[in-house]
Amino acid sequence: MRAVIIAGLKNGKLITKYLFEDVETDVLKVYVLKDEYETKVSDFVKFDDVVDENLLCKVDNINDYEEEISNLKPDIIFVVGWSQLISRRIINSAKIGVIGFHPSKLPKDRGRSVLAWQIAEGYEKGCVSMFWINEGVDSGNIIGQEEYIINYSDTIKEVLEKVYYTCLDLLKKYYPLIKNKKVTSIKQDESISTYRRKRNKYDGKIDWSEDSRSIYNLIRAITEPYPGAFAIYNGVEVLVLAAEEIIYTFNGFDYIKTGTIIGYMPYKGIIVKCKDNSILVKKAKIDGTYLEGEKLIHFFKIGDKFE
Repeated sequence: MRAVIIAGLKNGKLITKYLFEDVETDVLKVYVLKDEYETKVSDFVKFDDVVDENLLCKVDNINDYEEEISNLKPDIIFVVGWSQLISRRIINSAKIGVIGFHPSKLPKDRGRSVLAWQIAEGYEKGCVSMFWINEGVDSGNIIGQEEYIINYSDTIKEVLEKVYYTCLDLLKKYYPLIKNKKVTSIKQDESISTYRRKRNKYDGKIDWSEDSRSIYNLIRAITEPYPGAFAIYNGVEVLVLAAEEIIYTFNGFDYIKTGTIIGYMPYKGIIVKCKDNSILVKKAKIDGTYLEGEKLIHFFKIGDKFE
Protein backbone atom coordinates (compact mmCIF):
# COMPACT_ATOMS: atom_id res chain seq x y z
CA MET A 1 0.00 0.00 0.00
CA ARG A 2 1.58 3.26 -1.18
CA ALA A 3 0.71 5.95 1.34
CA VAL A 4 1.11 9.69 1.77
CA ILE A 5 0.61 11.22 5.21
CA ILE A 6 -0.51 14.78 5.92
CA ALA A 7 -0.22 15.18 9.65
CA GLY A 8 -0.10 17.47 12.63
CA LEU A 9 -0.57 17.08 16.39
CA LYS A 10 0.11 13.98 18.44
CA ASN A 11 -2.49 11.79 16.71
CA GLY A 12 -0.75 12.43 13.41
CA LYS A 13 2.56 11.41 14.93
CA LEU A 14 1.10 8.23 16.46
CA ILE A 15 -0.43 7.20 13.17
CA THR A 16 2.74 8.04 11.24
CA LYS A 17 4.77 5.77 13.52
CA TYR A 18 2.20 2.99 13.14
CA LEU A 19 2.23 3.18 9.33
CA PHE A 20 6.03 3.16 9.16
CA GLU A 21 6.00 -0.02 11.24
CA ASP A 22 3.40 -1.70 9.02
CA VAL A 23 5.29 -3.99 6.61
CA GLU A 24 2.52 -3.77 4.03
CA THR A 25 2.68 0.01 3.81
CA ASP A 26 5.20 2.02 1.81
CA VAL A 27 5.16 5.58 3.16
CA LEU A 28 6.10 7.81 0.23
CA LYS A 29 6.11 11.21 1.94
CA VAL A 30 5.03 12.87 5.17
CA TYR A 31 3.81 16.48 5.03
CA VAL A 32 3.73 18.52 8.25
CA LEU A 33 3.53 22.18 9.20
CA LYS A 34 6.71 24.25 9.32
CA ASP A 35 8.40 24.59 12.71
CA GLU A 36 7.41 28.26 12.92
CA TYR A 37 3.82 27.16 13.58
CA GLU A 38 4.83 25.85 17.01
CA THR A 39 3.75 29.14 18.60
CA LYS A 40 0.58 29.39 16.51
CA VAL A 41 -0.92 25.90 16.67
CA SER A 42 -2.11 24.49 20.00
CA ASP A 43 -0.46 21.19 20.92
CA PHE A 44 1.94 21.39 17.96
CA VAL A 45 4.44 18.52 17.65
CA LYS A 46 7.50 17.95 15.49
CA PHE A 47 8.03 14.81 13.40
CA ASP A 48 11.80 14.97 12.89
CA ASP A 49 12.43 12.14 15.36
CA VAL A 50 10.11 9.67 13.60
CA VAL A 51 10.48 10.55 9.90
CA ASP A 52 13.69 10.57 7.86
CA GLU A 53 14.45 14.03 6.50
CA ASN A 54 14.29 12.70 2.93
CA LEU A 55 10.64 11.77 3.45
CA LEU A 56 9.62 14.81 5.53
CA CYS A 57 8.27 17.97 3.93
CA LYS A 58 7.37 21.02 6.03
CA VAL A 59 4.71 23.25 4.53
CA ASP A 60 2.55 26.32 4.99
CA ASN A 61 -0.31 25.15 2.81
CA ILE A 62 -0.63 21.53 1.75
CA ASN A 63 -2.50 22.46 -1.41
CA ASP A 64 0.65 24.11 -2.77
CA TYR A 65 2.01 20.55 -3.09
CA GLU A 66 -0.87 19.00 -4.99
CA GLU A 67 1.22 18.39 -8.12
CA GLU A 68 3.98 16.70 -6.13
CA ILE A 69 1.49 14.52 -4.27
CA SER A 70 -0.27 13.63 -7.51
CA ASN A 71 3.05 12.58 -9.07
CA LEU A 72 3.71 10.24 -6.14
CA LYS A 73 0.66 8.21 -7.25
CA PRO A 74 -0.40 7.12 -3.76
CA ASP A 75 -2.92 4.37 -3.16
CA ILE A 76 -4.11 6.09 -0.03
CA ILE A 77 -3.63 9.39 1.80
CA PHE A 78 -4.02 9.90 5.54
CA VAL A 79 -4.93 13.33 6.87
CA VAL A 80 -4.59 13.49 10.66
CA GLY A 81 -4.60 16.49 13.00
CA TRP A 82 -4.83 18.89 10.06
CA SER A 83 -7.26 21.81 9.80
CA GLN A 84 -6.73 22.88 6.18
CA LEU A 85 -9.23 21.61 3.63
CA ILE A 86 -7.69 19.29 1.03
CA SER A 87 -7.95 20.23 -2.65
CA ARG A 88 -9.85 18.18 -5.21
CA ARG A 89 -6.63 17.32 -7.04
CA ILE A 90 -5.05 15.84 -3.91
CA ILE A 91 -8.21 13.88 -3.16
CA ASN A 92 -8.36 12.55 -6.71
CA SER A 93 -4.67 11.60 -6.67
CA ALA A 94 -5.28 8.74 -4.21
CA LYS A 95 -6.25 5.50 -5.94
CA ILE A 96 -8.30 4.21 -3.00
CA GLY A 97 -9.11 7.45 -1.23
CA VAL A 98 -8.22 9.94 1.47
CA ILE A 99 -8.85 9.09 5.12
CA GLY A 100 -9.52 11.68 7.78
CA PHE A 101 -10.38 11.74 11.49
CA HIS A 102 -12.77 14.13 13.20
CA PRO A 103 -13.48 14.50 16.95
CA SER A 104 -17.24 14.18 16.86
CA LYS A 105 -20.00 11.72 16.11
CA LEU A 106 -20.51 12.80 12.52
CA PRO A 107 -22.63 14.22 11.01
CA LYS A 108 -22.96 16.20 14.25
CA ASP A 109 -20.39 18.86 15.10
CA ARG A 110 -18.62 19.20 11.80
CA GLY A 111 -16.17 22.07 11.47
CA ARG A 112 -13.74 23.84 13.79
CA SER A 113 -12.88 24.10 17.50
CA VAL A 114 -15.09 21.08 18.12
CA LEU A 115 -13.60 19.82 21.37
CA ALA A 116 -13.63 23.27 22.97
CA TRP A 117 -17.29 23.75 22.09
CA GLN A 118 -18.19 20.30 23.39
CA ILE A 119 -16.43 20.65 26.76
CA ALA A 120 -17.74 24.20 27.23
CA GLU A 121 -21.26 22.89 26.66
CA GLY A 122 -20.81 20.09 29.17
CA TYR A 123 -20.63 17.05 26.89
CA GLU A 124 -20.15 13.89 28.95
CA LYS A 125 -19.33 11.67 26.00
CA GLY A 126 -17.10 12.32 22.99
CA CYS A 127 -16.52 10.46 19.75
CA VAL A 128 -13.96 10.18 16.97
CA SER A 129 -15.08 9.47 13.41
CA MET A 130 -12.81 7.91 10.78
CA PHE A 131 -14.10 8.80 7.33
CA TRP A 132 -13.33 9.20 3.65
CA ILE A 133 -12.50 12.83 2.92
CA ASN A 134 -14.37 14.52 0.08
CA GLU A 135 -14.55 18.17 -0.97
CA GLY A 136 -17.04 19.04 1.75
CA VAL A 137 -16.39 19.87 5.40
CA ASP A 138 -16.20 16.57 7.31
CA SER A 139 -18.97 15.23 5.08
CA GLY A 140 -17.50 12.04 3.60
CA ASN A 141 -18.70 8.50 4.18
CA ILE A 142 -18.00 7.15 7.67
CA ILE A 143 -15.67 4.17 8.02
CA GLY A 144 -15.98 3.80 11.78
CA GLN A 145 -16.66 5.64 15.02
CA GLU A 146 -15.53 5.16 18.61
CA GLU A 147 -16.86 6.91 21.69
CA TYR A 148 -15.03 7.88 24.88
CA ILE A 149 -16.02 9.39 28.22
CA ILE A 150 -15.45 13.06 29.07
CA ASN A 151 -15.13 13.16 32.85
CA TYR A 152 -16.27 16.15 34.91
CA SER A 153 -12.64 16.88 35.82
CA ASP A 154 -11.21 16.48 32.30
CA THR A 155 -9.61 19.55 30.78
CA ILE A 156 -8.92 19.98 27.08
CA LYS A 157 -5.51 18.39 27.69
CA GLU A 158 -7.00 15.11 28.92
CA VAL A 159 -9.65 15.09 26.20
CA LEU A 160 -7.05 15.65 23.48
CA GLU A 161 -5.11 12.62 24.76
CA LYS A 162 -8.27 10.51 24.55
CA VAL A 163 -8.90 11.70 21.00
CA TYR A 164 -5.33 11.02 19.90
CA TYR A 165 -5.34 7.42 21.05
CA THR A 166 -8.89 6.83 19.82
CA CYS A 167 -7.70 7.84 16.34
CA LEU A 168 -4.96 5.24 16.57
CA ASP A 169 -7.43 2.60 17.80
CA LEU A 170 -9.69 3.26 14.82
CA LEU A 171 -6.79 2.99 12.39
CA LYS A 172 -5.68 -0.33 13.88
CA LYS A 173 -9.21 -1.66 13.60
CA TYR A 174 -10.12 -0.54 10.08
CA TYR A 175 -6.85 -0.21 8.14
CA PRO A 176 -6.42 -3.99 7.80
CA LEU A 177 -9.94 -4.14 6.36
CA ILE A 178 -9.09 -1.38 3.89
CA LYS A 179 -5.94 -3.19 2.78
CA ASN A 180 -7.95 -6.38 2.25
CA LYS A 181 -10.77 -4.52 0.46
CA LYS A 182 -13.27 -5.60 3.09
CA VAL A 183 -14.16 -2.25 4.61
CA THR A 184 -17.65 -0.78 4.29
CA SER A 185 -18.65 2.83 4.85
CA ILE A 186 -21.87 4.66 5.65
CA LYS A 187 -23.13 7.80 3.96
CA GLN A 188 -23.74 10.68 6.37
CA ASP A 189 -27.31 11.87 6.93
CA GLU A 190 -27.23 15.49 5.81
CA SER A 191 -30.63 16.17 7.39
CA ILE A 192 -29.15 15.96 10.90
CA SER A 193 -25.73 17.53 10.23
CA THR A 194 -24.54 20.43 12.39
CA TYR A 195 -21.51 22.71 12.10
CA ARG A 196 -19.19 24.49 14.51
CA ARG A 197 -17.42 27.74 13.69
CA LYS A 198 -13.86 28.46 14.71
CA ARG A 199 -13.75 29.98 18.17
CA ASN A 200 -12.27 33.43 18.61
CA LYS A 201 -10.64 35.20 21.54
CA TYR A 202 -13.87 36.69 22.83
CA ASP A 203 -15.57 33.31 23.04
CA GLY A 204 -13.13 32.78 25.91
CA LYS A 205 -14.17 35.79 28.00
CA ILE A 206 -15.63 34.70 31.32
CA ASP A 207 -19.12 36.01 32.03
CA TRP A 208 -19.35 35.87 35.82
CA SER A 209 -23.12 36.37 35.66
CA GLU A 210 -23.44 32.82 34.33
CA ASP A 211 -23.84 29.76 36.56
CA SER A 212 -20.77 28.13 38.08
CA ARG A 213 -20.98 25.02 35.90
CA SER A 214 -20.91 27.04 32.67
CA ILE A 215 -17.90 29.04 33.88
CA TYR A 216 -16.07 25.93 35.08
CA ASN A 217 -16.71 24.17 31.76
CA LEU A 218 -15.41 27.15 29.79
CA ILE A 219 -12.21 27.29 31.85
CA ARG A 220 -11.42 23.59 31.41
CA ALA A 221 -12.43 23.66 27.72
CA ILE A 222 -9.75 26.12 26.65
CA THR A 223 -7.03 25.91 29.29
CA GLU A 224 -3.49 25.04 28.21
CA PRO A 225 -2.42 23.98 25.62
CA TYR A 226 -5.27 26.18 24.31
CA PRO A 227 -5.21 29.98 24.83
CA GLY A 228 -7.20 30.03 28.09
CA ALA A 229 -10.39 31.68 29.36
CA PHE A 230 -9.87 35.25 30.50
CA ALA A 231 -11.25 38.05 32.63
CA ILE A 232 -10.21 41.66 33.19
CA TYR A 233 -8.91 42.77 36.60
CA ASN A 234 -8.06 46.45 37.13
CA GLY A 235 -7.59 46.83 33.39
CA VAL A 236 -5.28 43.80 33.11
CA GLU A 237 -6.12 40.61 31.23
CA VAL A 238 -6.02 37.55 33.48
CA LEU A 239 -5.99 34.05 32.01
CA VAL A 240 -7.84 31.64 34.29
CA LEU A 241 -6.27 28.21 33.76
CA ALA A 242 -7.59 26.04 36.61
CA ALA A 243 -10.69 26.30 38.78
CA GLU A 244 -13.27 24.44 40.84
CA GLU A 245 -16.95 24.92 41.49
CA ILE A 246 -17.55 25.47 45.20
CA ILE A 247 -20.46 26.35 47.47
CA TYR A 248 -19.43 29.46 49.36
CA THR A 249 -22.36 31.55 50.52
CA PHE A 250 -23.16 33.79 53.48
CA ASN A 251 -25.73 36.35 54.57
CA GLY A 252 -25.92 39.01 51.92
CA PHE A 253 -24.35 36.78 49.24
CA ASP A 254 -27.21 37.43 46.82
CA TYR A 255 -26.61 41.21 46.95
CA ILE A 256 -22.97 41.04 45.92
CA LYS A 257 -22.23 41.64 42.24
CA THR A 258 -21.07 38.68 40.18
CA GLY A 259 -17.36 38.69 39.43
CA THR A 260 -16.52 40.00 42.91
CA ILE A 261 -13.68 38.34 44.84
CA ILE A 262 -15.46 37.25 48.03
CA GLY A 263 -12.83 35.18 49.81
CA TYR A 264 -9.67 33.13 49.86
CA MET A 265 -9.05 29.43 50.34
CA PRO A 266 -5.67 29.06 52.10
CA TYR A 267 -2.94 27.62 49.86
CA LYS A 268 -5.45 27.09 47.03
CA GLY A 269 -6.65 30.36 45.56
CA ILE A 270 -9.32 33.04 45.38
CA ILE A 271 -13.11 32.68 45.47
CA VAL A 272 -15.19 34.59 42.92
CA LYS A 273 -18.97 35.01 43.03
CA CYS A 274 -20.99 33.92 40.04
CA LYS A 275 -24.73 33.54 39.39
CA ASP A 276 -25.56 30.62 41.65
CA ASN A 277 -22.44 29.48 43.50
CA SER A 278 -18.79 30.45 43.45
CA ILE A 279 -15.65 29.62 41.50
CA LEU A 280 -12.34 28.85 43.17
CA VAL A 281 -9.60 30.15 40.86
CA LYS A 282 -6.55 27.94 41.46
CA LYS A 283 -4.23 28.98 38.64
CA ALA A 284 -3.95 32.12 36.57
CA LYS A 285 -1.49 33.75 34.21
CA ILE A 286 -0.77 37.46 33.86
CA ASP A 287 1.69 38.82 31.30
CA GLY A 288 3.38 35.43 31.03
CA THR A 289 3.69 34.91 34.80
CA TYR A 290 1.85 32.03 36.47
CA LEU A 291 0.06 32.58 39.78
CA GLU A 292 -1.06 29.68 41.97
CA GLY A 293 -2.11 29.21 45.58
CA GLU A 294 -0.68 31.86 47.88
CA LYS A 295 0.57 33.94 44.95
CA LEU A 296 -3.04 34.37 43.83
CA ILE A 297 -4.09 35.33 47.34
CA HIS A 298 -1.36 37.97 47.59
CA PHE A 299 -2.11 39.46 44.16
CA PHE A 300 -5.92 39.73 44.28
CA LYS A 301 -7.89 41.62 46.93
CA ILE A 302 -11.21 40.67 48.48
CA GLY A 303 -13.90 43.10 47.36
CA ASP A 304 -12.28 43.81 44.00
CA LYS A 305 -14.25 42.81 40.93
CA PHE A 306 -13.43 41.14 37.63
CA GLU A 307 -14.92 42.84 34.59
